[in-house]
Amino acid sequence: MENSLKKLLGLQDEGKRIYRFVSGEVTQDEYSYCQALDQLLFGEGGYIETLGSTWSLVSDPRFSRIENAFIINRRAVFGGDAKQGKQYISSDGTFTSTIADLEQYSETLGEGRYFLYILTHPDANCPVRKWQCRIFTDMMRGIEIPTPSEGLVCDCASHFEFDNNFFHTYGQIDPKTLKDQPDETLWALIKQECPNYFSKEGKPNSIANRLFDLFRADLVGLIADYAVNPISDVEVELDSGDVFNQPIGGDKWSGDKLVPRVFLEVDILEKALTQRAVLRATAAKILRQIKFQKTLKTMGDIKLTDIERDQLLRLVYTPPVVSGIKMDPGTNWYGYLHAIEPVIEKFLKEVQTGGTYEEREHIQLSRASEKAMATAAGLQDGSVLPINQFTEPAIEVEQDEYTKMMAEILKNPLKQELFMVWTDAEHRGQVGKTDEDKLKMRKLASMLTPVFSSSDYELTDEGFNQLMTDAHDLGYFTVGHTEVVENL
Repeated sequence: MENSLKKLLGLQDEGKRIYRFVSGEVTQDEYSYCQALDQLLFGEGGYIETLGSTWSLVSDPRFSRIENAFIINRRAVFGGDAKQGKQYISSDGTFTSTIADLEQYSETLGEGRYFLYILTHPDANCPVRKWQCRIFTDMMRGIEIPTPSEGLVCDCASHFEFDNNFFHTYGQIDPKTLKDQPDETLWALIKQECPNYFSKEGKPNSIANRLFDLFRADLVGLIADYAVNPISDVEVELDSGDVFNQPIGGDKWSGDKLVPRVFLEVDILEKALTQRAVLRATAAKILRQIKFQKTLKTMGDIKLTDIERDQLLRLVYTPPVVSGIKMDPGTNWYGYLHAIEPVIEKFLKEVQTGGTYEEREHIQLSRASEKAMATAAGLQDGSVLPINQFTEPAIEVEQDEYTKMMAEILKNPLKQELFMVWTDAEHRGQVGKTDEDKLKMRKLASMLTPVFSSSDYELTDEGFNQLMTDAHDLGYFTVGHTEVVENL
C-alpha cells in the first residue's frame, strides 16, 4: 500500500492497530458491506450518535497514547509478533477483536472517570459525586443515588480540608494538570484509592504501573475534556447484547451462573473503533484502485485530522451525485468508483485552505470539548436524557447474502471467534507446515463452513463449544504455528 494513501487515512504505525492489505481489487459486494458498516457507525441512531461526546475523545492525540499504554511487549518464543494489546485489521473486512479490547476501554473510561470524580468532588457524600459514581454499580450498591435536576449541585466547598487526607482537600489538584504532578504524588494517589494494587512491601503490581502510565498520558485530563458523564449508562449482557436488568437488591449473579456484562458505552466504543478501522483499510484499497495516489502527488503534503478522516470516509461510502443523478454501483461499478475521485479531491482542497493542521485540529477539538461540557451539564441537571437502550440502526443499503452474513458476524461474538478460526484454518489448509496439518485444517474448515453459509444459521453455546473442541482435537491450537502479519 502506497505511503501517501496510508498517511492520508491514518494507517501508519498507529501502535494499537496493525493493518493488513489483501491483494486484489475491492469488489462491489465488499463495498456494499462497508456501506452497511458506514451507516451502523455514522448513520442516524448509529454507534457514534449513541456514544455522544465520548466519541470525541477518540480524535484527541492523547487517546492513541493511552491505547498504546496497554500494549505489552514479550519475547516471541515461537516467532511472530508476541505483543499483547494489538489488533489486526484486514482490508477484506476481517479483524481480531477480543475480550481484552473491551477490558482496555472499560479501564480507560472507568479509571479515568473515577479519579476525575474524586479529584473534583473529594467529599464522598457530595450529591454530585454520588450521582456520577452511579456507573460503578458494585461500589455503589446500597447507596441512594440522587436524581438529575437543577438542584443537583456540588457541596464540597463546605468541606474545605474536612479531614487530613491530602487528596480530600477541595481544589488541591486540577485534574487537567494531574499528568504534570511529581511521581510521588501520583503514586500516593494510586495507593490511596487502590491499595490492593500493592504488595505488603509496597511494591506496585502491573495494573498500578499501567495506571501510573495512564496518568502520565493525561487520561484524567482527556476524560475531563470530553467524557465527564456517559450519555449511555446501562450495562448489556456480553453474550447476547441485551440490556442487563439487575433486580433491586440483586447482584451480577443469576442463580449459579455469573452473567458476563459490560457497559453499553464500552461495547459500542470497541465496535465503533474496530469498524472504522475496517472502513479505513478498505477505503485505502479503493483509492489505490482509482489511482488516487497520483492525484495526491499534485496536491502536495496533506495531513488530515482524525475528524477530517471520518469526513473523508463518509465521502468514500456515500453514492456520488453526477449531473444531479445519484450514481448506482450496480449499473456501472468502475464508473461509480471513479466518480468518487473529484468529490474527494474537492474536499481535500477545501481542507488545504482551512489553515494549518495544528490550527484546524485545535479548533475542532475545542468545539468538541465545548459541546461535551454542555452535554455533561445537561445530563446532570436533567435537561439531557441518557440513552438507556440501544437498537441497531436500520441499514438503508440493500443487503446481499454476503453483507447479511458479515453483519451477523459483527453482532455475534461466538461467530466472530469461529470466523477467525475458519479463515485461519482455510489458510493453513493451503500453506500448513506439514501435509498432515494441511489435511486436518481442511477438515476443520469444512466443519466450520456451514456456520458461514447462511446468515440465518443458529449457533448455540453448545454448538460453539463442540466446534472449538473439534478444533482443539484437530491440532488447531498446537504451538508453533504463529504467523507474522505483515503490513503489505
